[in-house]
Amino acid sequence: MSSRTLTILFGTFLALLAVVLLQYATPTLFAPKQSEYEKAIQSVNIDSVKSITIQKQHQSLNLTKKDTSWLVNEKKASQEKIDDLVTQLIRSPKATIVAQTNTRHADLEVTDALATSVAFDNTLSLLVGKSELNGIYIRIKGTDPVYLLSTASAATISSAADDWYDKTITKIDEKNISKLSFVKPTEQFTLLQDNGSWKFAEGNTPVESATITSLLADLTSFQAQSLADEATAAAYPQMPELTLTIEKKDDKEELVFFTGTDEYLVRRSSDTQRFIIPASQAKHFLFSPTTPLPS
Repeated sequence: MSSRTLTILFGTFLALLAVVLLQYATPTLFAPKQSEYEKAIQSVNIDSVKSITIQKQHQSLNLTKKDTSWLVNEKKASQEKIDDLVTQLIRSPKATIVAQTNTRHADLEVTDALATSVAFDNTLSLLVGKSELNGIYIRIKGTDPVYLLSTASAATISSAADDWYDKTITKIDEKNISKLSFVKPTEQFTLLQDNGSWKFAEGNTPVESATITSLLADLTSFQAQSLADEATAAAYPQMPELTLTIEKKDDKEELVFFTGTDEYLVRRSSDTQRFIIPASQAKHFLFSPTTPLPS
């Protein structure tokens, strides 16, 4: 190898070494440039936020934090939906600027009149506009630049209270369930768990595998289609069709089912919250020891 080639290789090595050392010594010079949107959201300490207000034209919704729980209209809000909103808009957004001036505000639906406003306390107010397959358009209130937020979905941003209620009736690890008691107007019976096997307390006979598997799966994540207000609940009979007591290792829960035409009202005794579920879902709990579980 000639001395000229060695000199070139050595020079290349020194240049590469210089670049590596420069990156190590001054990393900010090589860091990706933050958008103004990303800089703005850094002003929000989401853990200390106590209020999120979402407004679309004349419809307004206020989510408030009490201790560690979020509420909407004094009812428990879905923590999962709150987390989705925060993650998409604040915690890990991917914002690409699509307009620098206000000339496209109306077209992208980020004007005050057309956009959905999302305000985090008095710290940051965002205007959410048109939705696309690859994200939503958004701008910071009081500024002109518009961004395409590829991490966000319009489905997570609603000003309707029903979209934010926590509609979870029960969420229980089936391994913690030890006893299920069913009380109906014409009969009552109990299912007991014994070393992973289930049996009827009356007669000590085993419970069909399909029956207990379906019941436990429902109780693991029992979701309602909506909450019931006073007027809705008043339309149901006063006499329940079923009272189901779920006993766990550390406590118990009671669910009371009231028959409707196509739906059932379910009252959770621990907090008296009432839910509406379809009749097809309720029938999973309305079986009898002498009949198979309804499909």
